[in-house]
Amino acid sequence: SLTAGGNISTGELRAIVSSVNGNGGDINVNAGGSFTLIGNIASFSPSRAGHITLKAKGDISINCPNASVCIESFAGGVSGLIPTGNSGNVSIISEQGAINSLRDPINISTYNSAPLANPGAVNLQARGDITVGGISVSSEDNSKSDGANINIRSVNGNIELGDTNNSSDNGKGGNITISTSGNIRSGN
Repeated sequence: SLTAGGNISTGELRAIVSSVNGNGGDINVNAGGSFTLIGNIASFSPSRAGHITLKAKGDISINCPNASVCIESFAGGVSGLIPTGNSGNVSIISEQGAINSLRDPINISTYNSAPLANPGAVNLQARGDITVGGISVSSEDNSKSDGANINIRSVNGNIELGDTNNSSDNGKGGNITISTSGNIRSGN
């Protein structure tokens, strides 16, 4: 956890387990000012991934060198081990500012392919603009679960996002809720 009354600026954050024992850890950031990330965020293990929560009073600015896998929480990630647990939820909340991708639009993934486990939900909230890339909260391959929910809400800003995927190969898709008093521009 990172907590400060003022601004927080950090590089990559990882809470991973690369063996059959142990869970991916939760990643929590709480800034009284702005939060700037220069790097990727990941929580995963074969048995369970942790939740990722990024919260700031001001702007949240994210600059990932590899935007295609910028923020991810999933069960798996270890070659030769079958995933068994749930993916974690991802929440990004700017109380009075915006959520910005500084480089390429960031991608958020909480997919799951474990037979009896669930993908994580994604919740994005800001007073101002929200600009992100793709969001994948799908239930894939051997998973019998439904897709997870995606909730994106801006009080008075514009929302711009790429493709969203909350489908399920063997169940129902999740719900997608997008709301703002401004404009919405979305991919597929």
